[in-house]
Amino acid sequence: MMGGYVKNDRLDDLVSACGRLVELDEGQQLHCWTVKTGLECYVFMQATIIHFYAACSMMDLACLQFESGCKDNITSWNALVAGFVRNKMMVDLARQVFNEMPERDVVSWKLFCGCSTGKMDHRKWVHDYIHDNSLPLNDNLSAALIDMYAKCGSISTALEKFHRVQDRIISISPWNAIICGLAIHGHADMSLRVFSDLQRTHIRPNSITFIGVLSACCHAGLIEQGEWYFDSMKRVYGIEPNIKHYGSWLYGRPLW
Repeated sequence: MMGGYVKNDRLDDLVSACGRLVELDEGQQLHCWTVKTGLECYVFMQATIIHFYAACSMMDLACLQFESGCKDNITSWNALVAGFVRNKMMVDLARQVFNEMPERDVVSWKLFCGCSTGKMDHRKWVHDYIHDNSLPLNDNLSAALIDMYAKCGSISTALEKFHRVQDRIISISPWNAIICGLAIHGHADMSLRVFSDLQRTHIRPNSITFIGVLSACCHAGLIEQGEWYFDSMKRVYGIEPNIKHYGSWLYGRPLW
């Protein structure tokens, strides 16, 4: 597999593919190649290698990669937490790494909300943690809570959490959490109404926002409206559609 030349900009994709396919031998060969080419020191590659070993249930090697690399970037921390969460017997370790993180983004908080089993116990543990540590509801934490309630099927509570912070939101993450959450659970009209509210603010939608919007249009059978939103992505917001947008729009769409 490694006999020929592998472009550096493809190594990341190849290592990720080995993780998805749980191809340990091939992935380790690629890991060796990153060491030889000096790419292992780059944050994006370090996080990918951690994800790879975690996908292969080799958390000892994932931890070794984390310890030997740069800890200044949150991506590697998130990769390690995700690895422990994925290997469900290591939830306590995931929480320990989360507690040690020097900073946290919305991905960190969503991983944190996945560090427990059982919907009721899960939510109680998260609430207790937030209360006990007197954590302020910033945008990242608010988005994670909204996402957690939506995934648990508690749409009314997700909306309540969103409306409670709506006037203080300064980034797109909480908006995306509620728009996508409503769309996934079949509340298309409400999802699109929230998107309309977003358009009246100074916060710009991003590519994730339109995954939710297009999904809502698809599930509600709003063909013309969906086409308008799809076109406006690039025309109005300068966002290039990707495979996820095509999938969100075409999934379940009548073929005629």
